[in-house]
Parts: sequence; structure tokens; C-alpha cells
Amino acid sequence: MPKISICMMVKDEEKNIRRCLDSIKILLTNDFAELIVVDTGSIDKTPDIVKEYTNNLYFHPWNNNFAEMRNITISYAKGEWIFILDADEELENANELVELFKSIDTKKINTIGVLVKNPSNLTSKEGYMISMSPRLFKNDGDFKYIGAVHNQPLFKEPIYYSNISIWHYGYITNDKALMEKKYKRTASILQEELKKNPNNLYYRYQLGVSYSMYGEINKALEEFRKAYELLKNKKSQDKFVYSYIYSAYAREAYRNEKYREVIEVTEEGIKIRNDFIDLYYLKGFAYYKLGLINEAINTFDKYLKLNDDINNLNIIKDMSISLYNIDNNSKDNVYLVYVQYYLENKNYDDAYKFAKKISDNKRKIYEIINILIKDEKIDELKNVYLNINIDEEKKYFEFVLEEQIDKIEKEKAFLIRRSFSEIDNNYGKLCISLTTDDLNYIYNFIKSLDLNKEPIYYFKLYEKYKENVEMVISQIKCLNTHKQRVVINFLISKCGFEEYFKKYLNNVNYNKHDLQKIVLLKIILEIILKNYANNTDNITNEYYNLFLKYIDLGIIYLKNIYQIDKIRLNYKYIEDGEIRFFMIFYLIKGHLIKNEYNIALKYIREIIEVHSIYAKFIKKFMEEIDIF
Repeated sequence: MPKISICMMVKDEEKNIRRCLDSIKILLTNDFAELIVVDTGSIDKTPDIVKEYTNNLYFHPWNNNFAEMRNITISYAKGEWIFILDADEELENANELVELFKSIDTKKINTIGVLVKNPSNLTSKEGYMISMSPRLFKNDGDFKYIGAVHNQPLFKEPIYYSNISIWHYGYITNDKALMEKKYKRTASILQEELKKNPNNLYYRYQLGVSYSMYGEINKALEEFRKAYELLKNKKSQDKFVYSYIYSAYAREAYRNEKYREVIEVTEEGIKIRNDFIDLYYLKGFAYYKLGLINEAINTFDKYLKLNDDINNLNIIKDMSISLYNIDNNSKDNVYLVYVQYYLENKNYDDAYKFAKKISDNKRKIYEIINILIKDEKIDELKNVYLNINIDEEKKYFEFVLEEQIDKIEKEKAFLIRRSFSEIDNNYGKLCISLTTDDLNYIYNFIKSLDLNKEPIYYFKLYEKYKENVEMVISQIKCLNTHKQRVVINFLISKCGFEEYFKKYLNNVNYNKHDLQKIVLLKIILEIILKNYANNTDNITNEYYNLFLKYIDLGIIYLKNIYQIDKIRLNYKYIEDGEIRFFMIFYLIKGHLIKNEYNIALKYIREIIEVHSIYAKFIKKFMEEIDIF
């Protein structure tokens, strides 16, 4: 006989079910568990996937009664315990479940609660809502579910509250139509029930939840206010039972930026339940938003103390409570407040202590670099970098460090680079290159790099070659066009290259068939011209001549790529806006040569509509040829 029977009911779950079944696969070995799946009418590949994991697949038509369908799955169970799992869930720690049954006396308990985590998105598990849920039940012949819609297990005590956790992905959906359909159905039912019984606390609360999930935060807040007013007249025991209303009300008031209201309701809720950790979190951030930083810190001290003891709090065992703020994202948000607080008070040691607690590695790296630069602890900064073992995180460290170096005095930047130049990797060599005048070393280092793959800050190396733009061009032209744009933008905006590029462009010679060079020169001109057009009302002759050169290069490019004699017929079908711009200008020039000014003017009007960024240049072009 298996120890547990994992009972599932499914329908059209091919997107989810493999993830779920993979998470319990280890339990299906050595007769520890059996898997029972009842399919209620799938038309996708769900049954085929299930057959890869179990032979216990049964088909029963859906009868519009959740509890009855659950009970059908239970009827097939042969195990000592029944484990209820849904296809959109994933068991996080299967091995711990096996160990749990070895370590506890199951004769003394009838139900086991597990922690259900609802992540806010599929890309990260750092942010989630969590609640205790009864999921494992002794298979004593009496256990069953009741309730056609909100099916509830009729479980027996005693209950064992475990640290076994399940990820539930059912609240994550990109299907807005489905969300709206569910919202309207649920909200309309609750509204009708409240017409019959306007003082029903639970229905009032659920209507607020429905509004909140749909984004109707003003309506949600009004419903929670009404529920709160009803709760104020209840006895203390009732307030304790309905304490989740304090949390929902405070959370919605916070979303509506009613921070003093948040403080008021959280203070009352904490009096009713002093371990309600979410209330401390919301109260702390309400103080923070009001600029009351000392009050925020005092509240967060209590929040963190509760969080340290979270597994021993009674609230974690309360199956009526969902906790939103014990996840890593919430703790990180609090740690960041401490970091800011201590930085403002120039207490760098405590700021560093809290920064190191941040779980999100990118946020942690950013804060640590900022703190250690302000504290001038260069050796510690380097040690942090050396202790990073993941290449992606090392690259992020370098990126943030370079951003911060750009903001500090040159002397401090030099000292940091000198320290990092002792590291035997490309970043160490970059730091050597940026602190030396040995152009041969720099040139050889550049030649050793695959510049298409290097981060943008490596192109700071070209600052040493402003007087040798031809060399810079010869290297950049080998990059892909996307990287070329990024690099040119960087060199112009961060490294002061515009004047050097303009001087080069005014004297450049090029082969009309050297497409690589023509494309790069065209990109440089485009960036310079657009930057200029966005920041001036009057076009100088210098920039107007660059505009004409841009047009000439564009037309040369067209002649190399397209059948030039068919442009008039095809240009409207070209999706690339810049290419279409050059095509129209080619037509304009052709008609001007033939003195066909009316046709040229028609094209000019069209080009201004499509490319308004160049309108000032085109206006000057029209003045020059006297086409008005």
C-alpha cells in the first residue's frame, strides 16, 4: 500500500501539467506514492502527458460540482494519506515531504497543512502571497469535500502545520478577456447577495477583493471601508476571526495613496492581532511615504523581528489568512529603506550590513557599489567583485561600477581603476587601458576583443583615439548595425566625439562600393542630425551641409542595394522608414533636375509628413532651391 495517494482532477491542462507532474515524480518511486488523475473532458494533450507518469487515469464527465468531482478522485485512493494537488501547482520540496512522514507520528494527526505560494509573475519567485492550506488528509473513509463552487475539505483535527510548500500559478494570466469574464460573474453574484444581506462581512470583503484584482482600486477601497465599519461594531473575538479585513483595507488604502488611513487601520489591526506581519509592513511604508522616516524605521524593526521568527508565529498557521509581505521582494524593499536611511546619515557600516541582506543580487550589487564608493573602501569593493562566481552578475557589477565611476571625481575613479587593474581578466585589462598612456597596449587589447560581444563601457577605450577617427571607424564598421548605433550614440553622448566626427565627415573620402563604411557614416550622420534637430530651431550651414551629405550617402546606398529605376513604383511598400526617406529624396532630386517643381513639391510634402524630425532641414532645402 502506498503511503500517499496524490489525487488530481484536470481538464485541458497541457500547458501546466508536465511542470506539476515533474515536481512529484520522485514521490512515485519505491511505492511511496500513487498518482490518481481524473480527466473531466480534455480535448488537448493532457491525457497523453498524464499517461507518461501513471496508469491511474480515469475519465468522468464534468457535472458542475467541484466537490463531487474531488470526491471521485478520492474514491480511487488506496494510500494511507490523500494529497490534493492541482495541475497549475508545483510541489517545491518533494524530498522534504518524504522526510516529514519519517519524522512525525502520523497516528496522532489527521490533517497536514502546507504553505501555498502564489507568485506575482512567472519569471520570478521572489514575490508571492502565501497561506497555509490543508492538503494532506488521512484516508479514513470519512474524508470528503463539500460545496459545489467553493469546494471545502471536511478535515479532522489534530492538524500538523508543515513547511512543505506548493507553488500555485492559477492567479497568473495574460488572458484579459477571461479575467473580465470571471470578474463580472463573481462581482455580480456578490452584489446580488449583498442586496439581500448588506451587512454580510464576508461578501463585502470578497466584493472588495474582486474589484481590487480587476484594478478598480477606488471601488475596492470603498468596499473595504464598509467592511471595516461593520467590523468595528463586532466583539473582539469576531474582529480576530475577520482580521484579514484590516490587511485588505490597509493594502487598498495604500494603493490609493491614503497613507494616514493606512496608519490608522493598521494600528487598530495590530491591537487585535500583534503578529499580523503584513500590517507592520504597510504601516512602515505609509510612514515612509509621508516622510516620517524615524517612525518607518521603528515599525520596520518590528516587521523584521517578526519575519525572523515567521515559522513560529500563530498567524502562519491560520488558514483564513493570506500573507503578502513575507517574501524576498518585501524584505528587500524594507532593507532598501534602511540602506537609504543609513546612507543619508553617513553611517556606511550599517548601510552595508543591510545591503548585504538583499536577496535580489542585482539590487544588492548596485547598493553595495554605491555604499563602498561613498565610504572609499576600494579593497572591499574589489573583494566583493572577486567573490562573484556568476559571469552575468560579474558583468552587471562592472556595468554599475562604470556608471558610478562616471559620476565621481577623476582622482577617485583613477584609484578604483588602479586597484581593479590587478585583476587578471578582461575587465582588469580594461582598467589598465583606461589608466595608461601606452597606446600600443590599448590598441592590442582592443584587437583581442570581440567587440560585438563586449558591453558598451569597453568603448570608453576610444577616448584615447579622438584624433584618429579613421582608426575608430575602421573598427566600428565591422560591428553589426545595431551595435554600431549603440556605440556611436555612446561615443557622442558620453565621450564627446561629435566635434571629431563632424571634422572627419567634412573631409572623408570613401569608395562608393564600400557598403560597410557607407552604412556606418550614414548612422553617424543620422544620430548627429537628429540630436541637433531636437535641440535647435535654426539650422546652421554646418549642419545643413551634413544633412546634404547624409542624403547623398543614403542615395549611394540605395543604388548599391535596390533597382533604382523601380523606386517610384515600389517606395510606398518599403517598411524601413529611413530607406523610404532616401527613396523619396532620390525622386525629389530627379524631378528638380528636370525642373518638375510641382511634382518635387508633392514628394517634399509627403516626406515632411513621414519624417517630421527632418522638417527644419527640408525647409532650408526648399529655401535653397527657391521652391516655395
